Amino acid sequence: MPRSFALISMDEFNRKFDSVTGENGLLDYRALENKVAKDLKVDFDLENVGENYIPKNIIGVHVLPNGLVYRGIMAGGDWEHPLFWIVYWDGRRLRAYIPTDGNPYNTDTMQAYGNDPEADGKNIGKRYPDLYDKHLDDKQNWYRCEGLLRNDPKKIIADIENRIQPRKKRT
Repeated sequence: MPRSFALISMDEFNRKFDSVTGENGLLDYRALENKVAKDLKVDFDLENVGENYIPKNIIGVHVLPNGLVYRGIMAGGDWEHPLFWIVYWDGRRLRAYIPTDGNPYNTDTMQAYGNDPEADGKNIGKRYPDLYDKHLDDKQNWYRCEGLLRNDPKKIIADIENRIQPRKKRT
């Protein structure tokens, strides 16, 4: 079922997003995670979080052609492949969404890659068969593929645009 977003200016979105601050007045990603926790369907760690990751063209605040204003964030523990997720405004509250397409994570365990090497290798075999080496076991495949996994910004944006639609005006 598609989600919906409300049209909002970048400035207004930034004010709403920046209102999630810690005691020092800086953005508190743990508080943000708590605020949107029910939307985060994939388990990942916030040890390394921010906007200094590649692909920079989807990280940070952007407006999609359909009008969706979002903030793209990458996060993951030292042992995890970083996960891309967005925060957007649905008209009532901040929401989060983790795209599936173009975003490498284990869709069977619903965890960032790196938490279960054997399960990750099996999942890579399904999602990325061109990377999978059938001569290795699943655990070996995870360790071999770990550095080969890449986020695909075009697929990520297409996933977001397909899943999150503009809110329909009531007549």
